Order: sequence, then C-alpha cells, then structure tokens
Amino acid sequence: MESLYQKDVQEKLSRNVDNLVKAIENEDKKRLTNTPHLDQEDLVILDYVDKALVEEMAMSDAQEQQVIISQESHEKMVERSLIRLYDMTEYHMEILSHMKQTYD
Repeated sequence: MESLYQKDVQEKLSRNVDNLVKAIENEDKKRLTNTPHLDQEDLVILDYVDKALVEEMAMSDAQEQQVIISQESHEKMVERSLIRLYDMTEYHMEILSHMKQTYD
C-alpha cells in the first residue's frame, strides 16, 4: 500500500515538475502555486519545488556575485602589480642613468 502511494506521489511530482517547467518556458511565470484548479497535494508539491527553485536561483546569484568580486579583485591586483613594476623599472633606470653619469 505504501509503495503504491509513493509511486503515485512520485508520478504526480514528475508530472507537476514537467508542467511547471513548461509553464515557465511558455508563459514566463515565476510562481504557479496559487493556480486554483490544482488539488492540495499538487499545491504542496509545487510549493516545495517553487521554494527549491527560488533557493537555487539565490545561491546561483550569490556565486555569480562572488565570481564578479573575485574578477574585480584580480584586476585590481594586476593593476597594482603593473604600477609597482613600472615604478621599480623607473627607479632602476634612474640608478643606471646616475651610475653611467658617475663612471663616464
């Protein structure tokens, strides 16, 4: 009996997820859990899927933000390194010029 119930729930979950994906693709809807023609079990499953999708999108946005920050940090480090390299090169050129004048 329990296995039949689990199979039924699994089939409904699969069907509802497919319907949710199709509706999002076709209608560009963000939320379907308030649709009146669905029974209570369907609403619970869709609400769970909806919350999971929202959490996944939030995590994805946070990870993307970290990548952007990392890229900006990397660019700033490269820029600072280039400035230091330029300053050091300029300093060494001054020393070489001074040495050349001294020994000429």
